[in-house]
Amino acid sequence: MMDLKTLAEHLDQMPVNPYLTYSQMIVCTLDVRSDLGAGSLYFSRKHPLACWISTLICIFSSTILTNFLLNEPIISSLGNTQQVLTATLIWYTIFYSPFDIIYKLCNFLPIKVALNCMNEINTCKTIYQGIIHASKVFPDSYVIMVFIGIVRGNGPGFTRMFERLIRGNWSMNVLEFMHPSYSTKMSALASITFIVNRYSEWFMISQSFVFFCVVCACLYLRLSAILLDISDPFCPFENLTCLLLFGGIWDALAKALSSGDQSTRHTGNLRSKALRADILYRNGQQVYVAKCAPVITPQMATMN
Repeated sequence: MMDLKTLAEHLDQMPVNPYLTYSQMIVCTLDVRSDLGAGSLYFSRKHPLACWISTLICIFSSTILTNFLLNEPIISSLGNTQQVLTATLIWYTIFYSPFDIIYKLCNFLPIKVALNCMNEINTCKTIYQGIIHASKVFPDSYVIMVFIGIVRGNGPGFTRMFERLIRGNWSMNVLEFMHPSYSTKMSALASITFIVNRYSEWFMISQSFVFFCVVCACLYLRLSAILLDISDPFCPFENLTCLLLFGGIWDALAKALSSGDQSTRHTGNLRSKALRADILYRNGQQVYVAKCAPVITPQMATMN
């Protein structure tokens, strides 16, 4: 029976085979169709060129952004004709299959789970390869390595605004820097873990085991998102971090003190109005109506 160490070594040494690449292409194409919403079929039939180009950008976004940031030819991302033809075939079958059968088959839960699991393994491998590639160009910049790892892990998230622009829909609410998605956060965490394991002297754990742990964490969180509908498991930690480190606790304290001052002032105003009403009555002057006190007249005083 294969032990955990052997399994981790096999997973780490496993090359990025075509099946992992195909799963990534299918998942990206499904994301494009999901982003189009209910009118995806109508758009694909009326604007097939825009639909095809935006899908290719989504599929090859990680390589395109990596080449752009590392000052390498951007167009080389589309240099592999076989991959471009495969991506085109996947795009065509998902958008134009008879009775939409391929799209329905890909969204069938067991197949959807299998595709996403394969895509997570492929994502972890591309993140690690991106860090290795960035370390050769910028060997002393850990920040650049982390950023390249993030881009390699969630390239479609950073190009989504441009994809929508190609499809004639400009929207700023998908800007990844303002609203980072789960994939961006997980890619950042995986990149930092790989870099610490690779360059730190006190992190004495084998690279294969670290890669295995990162893959398991990605699979667990992705399955939780699919099966349990957990969109972002990082939200509770983000809220706590913002409360403790980014001024949240001081804002809450200032708001509490401000509410206390307003309550004290309101109570003081009520007491002042009641006192003024009492003084006006004792002096026998005209009727005084306070918002928080009953109407007091000289006739009522005579009756008492």
